[in-house]
Amino acid sequence: MLQSQRVWDKRKPLVSNALRRLNVKQLTRMIKTANTIDRSIKGLSKDNSWDLLEQLVMAMAGRELLLQH
Repeated sequence: MLQSQRVWDKRKPLVSNALRRLNVKQLTRMIKTANTIDRSIKGLSKDNSWDLLEQLVMAMAGRELLLQH
């Protein structure tokens, strides 16, 4: 599976671990957050890219970050 997705051999243990640890909903949310970060950096979104990046990193670490507005 990882071979067909062109995951580098060096990265396969990390990707395998993430796939065991995270469910589809979590992965989908992270991909959407990464997309919003990208759009924000490019000026296509008014979201704060640093706040979103912090949320993404916390999610990747298995922690939920609740931002206060």
